[in-house]
Amino acid sequence: MWTGVAVSFFAYNACEKKFGEIVMKSIVRVFWILLCCTLGCQSESTNEYSNRIWGQPFKGLRCSIEVAKMEWSKQEVAVVGVVIENISTGKVDLEVSSSFRLSGEKPYWGPVNILGEVQRVPINPRSTISLEKGASLSTKIDISKLGWDYMFSSVWPVQEFYSFVPAGWYNLALDLEVGDGESAKHIVSNIIEVVIID
Repeated sequence: MWTGVAVSFFAYNACEKKFGEIVMKSIVRVFWILLCCTLGCQSESTNEYSNRIWGQPFKGLRCSIEVAKMEWSKQEVAVVGVVIENISTGKVDLEVSSSFRLSGEKPYWGPVNILGEVQRVPINPRSTISLEKGASLSTKIDISKLGWDYMFSSVWPVQEFYSFVPAGWYNLALDLEVGDGESAKHIVSNIIEVVIID
């Protein structure tokens, strides 16, 4: 009799131990599944530029600008970060004419070469943006080094930024012009408010 009880007791303990191992393995397995799913979701939703504000896209491209600080003192650098991204379903090759626009009491513009090391440009420059699907280009531009003039001036902008643009509040945007004349279309970035102080 006691032998049967002992055997039953040990059998019960063995079953309990086996059941405990199965439960622990199941818990660990569920934990790893949840962890992998969580990390997977994070990696899919994480984008280098996901927190940026974008302008309206055109021809599969969209543009965004940002500044490290919104207040610029004269003779300081005025650096603007630029990102252009291809959100279309294929490769995009687009010829554009690029310029920064400042809108205040009077509108000003400064043409720029966003693709080259020399960003101050000659008359009527055009460059081709070539991006694969999902690709982007980024650059930083000191707009105080560009030539500036009134938006509706008949002469090409060559004026020095801080000498020509007076102190005050402005809305800053980057404009990528596609085409010429009245038929031209525009890829315009988000708008940032900046202030130039004496």
